[in-house]
Order: sequence, then C-alpha cells, then structure tokens
Amino acid sequence: MRILPWVVTLFVVAAPVAGQSLRTVTNTKLGFKVKVPRFVKEVPTKPDEEQIIAKFKGTKKLNVPRGRIYKDRKGKRLKEYPQGFEVWVVRIKNPEVREGKTAPKTPGRKPPIRTASGGNLSDQARRHKNAGRTMQEFMRRRLRGIVLTENLEAKPLLNKKRVPYSILSTKTNGPVSPRVLSYTFVHEHADYGHELFGLVFLCTRMDAFKKLVPTCVKSLQRLDPVTAYAKADPYAGSKLSNIKKRREIRSRLVKGWYAEDTENFILVTDMTSNSSNRQLLKDMLIDLEIMRKEFEKRFPPIKPVKVVCTVRVCNSYDGYLRYSSKPGTGGYWHPIAEELVLFNPVGKIKKAAWMKRVTPKSILYHEAMHQYFHYANGEMPPASWFNEGFGEYFGAAKTDRYEKIIRSIGKNDFRFQVIKRAKKDKKWPEIKKILPMPQRIFYDRKSKDYPVLDNYAFGWAFCYFLENERKKPKGERNDEWAAIPDAYLKNLRAATREYAKKLPSGAPKGTLMRFASPVQKAAYERTFKNTDFAKLQAAWVAAMKSW
Repeated sequence: MRILPWVVTLFVVAAPVAGQSLRTVTNTKLGFKVKVPRFVKEVPTKPDEEQIIAKFKGTKKLNVPRGRIYKDRKGKRLKEYPQGFEVWVVRIKNPEVREGKTAPKTPGRKPPIRTASGGNLSDQARRHKNAGRTMQEFMRRRLRGIVLTENLEAKPLLNKKRVPYSILSTKTNGPVSPRVLSYTFVHEHADYGHELFGLVFLCTRMDAFKKLVPTCVKSLQRLDPVTAYAKADPYAGSKLSNIKKRREIRSRLVKGWYAEDTENFILVTDMTSNSSNRQLLKDMLIDLEIMRKEFEKRFPPIKPVKVVCTVRVCNSYDGYLRYSSKPGTGGYWHPIAEELVLFNPVGKIKKAAWMKRVTPKSILYHEAMHQYFHYANGEMPPASWFNEGFGEYFGAAKTDRYEKIIRSIGKNDFRFQVIKRAKKDKKWPEIKKILPMPQRIFYDRKSKDYPVLDNYAFGWAFCYFLENERKKPKGERNDEWAAIPDAYLKNLRAATREYAKKLPSGAPKGTLMRFASPVQKAAYERTFKNTDFAKLQAAWVAAMKSW
C-alpha cells in the first residue's frame, strides 16, 4: 500500500524528546539556529526558491499503526515502514500579518516589489512562486489544495522575545491532527525590516513525531546575518562569463557541496573526493564543453548562447531523491529553475534497478541537449520525438577528451532493447502517429499502444535513422529524409516568430511557451506535408531490422 504524503506545519513548545537524537544547525550567513533530527540531512534549496532558506530531508522507520496493514511489493506484511520527514526554515519578507494588515515599515533595506510581468518565463515563474506574503499564500503556491485558516482552538504561544505566534491550520473532520498547522511570528530588525519567520514540517504521520517537532520549534532562533567573510573570492581576476550568476549559485551551497566552473557551465555536486569520483567529475566538465560545441555545430542557435548553464550532480540516488523528489527518473532539465540535475549511481538502487544500466554520462549528454535547446531555440522546445529522440541520440556519444571532440555516435544500447523486442514480436509502431504527438500523450505511462518508454526508444530510433541517412554519400541517401531534422527546426522557428507577432505589444518574454502545442503542430504540418509516410515507414522499419 502506498503511503500518500500529507503536509504538516507545526510550531509548538514541549519538553526535550527522549530517545530521538537531535543536532543543532547554525547558519550565520542566512541568520538562523535550529535543532533538527539526526536522521535528516540538509539538502540544497531549489534555484527558484527564495522564501525557503534551508531544507532538511530524511526517513525514519516507524511501527505500523494499529488497525492498518502495509505490505511490500512482494505482498509480505510489514511491521514497520520508512517514513519520510522534511523540515523547511521559512522566511517571508515584507509580510501581511493578521487580519490582512501590512506590517509597519522600518528604516533600512526594503525588499523589491514583485510583479507578475516582465522578464523571461523563468523570471515570471520565480516571482510568482515567491510572491506570497502570508503563510496561506506561501503554502498554496507550493502545494496544491492547501488552505490555511485561523486555528481558534490552539493554545496561545509566544517566542523567546515574547512575540506571539500566528496560528493557522487546515480544517479537519473528526479527532485527527490538522494536515497543516502553522505557528509563525513577525521578526523585526532595523536593517532588514519585517519578516515572517518559522518552520514547516512535512510528514504523513505527525503523531509519531509529536514530541520531536515541538523541541525543534522551541530551538528556533533568528540570528543577525553575517555578510562579511574572510574567504577568498574564487572569481578574483577571472575572465569567465557572468560572474554575478556564478557567485549567486555558490552562495546557495550547503555543507558538503562544492562547485566547479567551465567556460559555459557551473557544475555543483556533493560527490566525495575519492579517485573514481574525481575522474568522473573531471570527465563531465570536459564532456559538457565538447557536447556544447557539437550541439552548436549540428543545430546552430538563433543567436549565440551566452547563459551560464547550471548542472547539479548528486552523489547517490537517495541524495537525488531528497533534492528532486522525482522517483523513477535518472535525471531532468528544469526550464523554470534553469537547472540540469542527475546523480552518480553508486550503491544499491532498490526501487529503480534499471538505472544501473544507465551511465551518468549518457544522462548528462541527453539532458544537456534539452538545456541547449532551451537557450538556443528561444525557449520554444521542439516536439517530444525530436527533443527526446536527439537527446537519446547524443546520449550514445563517445567523446575524445584529448582532442575534445565526439569520436563516434552509435546505437543507444539502453533504448535498443525495445527495438530488439519489437523485432522479435514483429510489432512496429507507426511513425506517422508518433511525430504529431503532444507532450502529454508522448509521456503517457498508461497507454497500451504507445507507452512512454517505447516512445523514447522509437523517437531515438527515428532520429538515429535520419542521421544515418544524412551521413550517406550523395546519390545513396534520400535527400528529403536526410533534411527532415533541419527542416523541422527551421519550420518550428518560423512558426514561433509568427506567433510572436500575434502577441500584444509589451508581452513579457517567455509568453510564447504557452503556445508550444500549436507552434509544434504547425512545424509538423509544414515539414511533413508532402511526405510519403508509407515509403518512410517501410525504410525506417527495414533499417531497425538491420541494426
């Protein structure tokens, strides 16, 4: 039985907890001190997160509650199960306090006023996410369905400076704990102004931590942030581009994480410094620049890409899950946070054993392709067959790090297993149905005829077929098929420009992303309007059979 996550936000005072070990975390840079359970680890906050200043995640084995039955995947009844537990340290600047009144202004620094428009899509999404000025809005912008109301039954509570907590909770039916219970107070500082300050706990069984949580909350202290450091500036005298962004990314590093720079990338990781990890990291840094050069050569950008691209490599699958909360994935590119995330598959991966067959380098090449298209294509993504197909195509690249080139690109062994199965079953999909698929259909895991893993494999197989056709000597190749990738990208960009002209003047950058489906549809129709699909299908299937 799957345990669905509820969210609980608690601020309570109680006696120290016996049998549950705590540790003290002091962060002078961000200005807080708090006790957290030893079984949780600090994880980095997301690049687009401003109001969560620190995050801790972990699991603890709990006894199954009386009257409940939980079983593992093999049907064996469990006596205990791992319970996820998460803690956020929250800071909301310039808040609206009780009864909708805005806190009085104090001299000193003022946070910028955030508006919904202006900037690119990532900037807009970031402002929207961090625009909440109450705990209700803060939770609603992060977790759907969470509505907080004033908790009239809660016992009044003061912090150490005798400032009252604001107590909010969700409605409940019957004698059960609220899903969300919030105790926040308004912190005042002459230099930093007013802000809401508190903790958020996420857990399905808050009753199991009813003694631990109050102790954590009681320990919470607001410290004066320390802004001056004796550390040497790693970018002093550097000729790297966009030093401001590189410094910002380094400023968000938490204990155990460090960063490495290249000309176009900054790589953030918590990989330990053993010899194999050092070599893997060194290879990744070289490969990122090799792949960028090849992407630009194969699919030239609309205009030069000058953005410093962020790559995060977690040291393990568990660490990747703590950061991403994306089980069953090997990596991803997040266009809003503008971050590429993957992991180093060390140790056992119990629930995703198939990932052992996927190397971190192949995932790096694949996701770097998505990252490149985001910037090179005016933030208009190609259709999924093209985006995922060429991601998997470059995922099979073999690099020469001495010459700094791609030495070869062969079959993608992981995706080729699906092709072998189709060959054995003599069951092939219709390329005419895959090409116009919108994203939601392409990624549908429940589809019987076109499940997402098959779509990835056949998307790769089609792009691999087209690239092989393009590389054939003139006279042997089918020029129409060889030109499909370039023609599609040209038509996609032309359709994008046409839709851009329809937008009202002053529309913020990134608005075009909302029209991705019609733009991709127009590009498909123009590219394949004269295509003989019967002939193309036969040649494609014949090629797959010969591999």
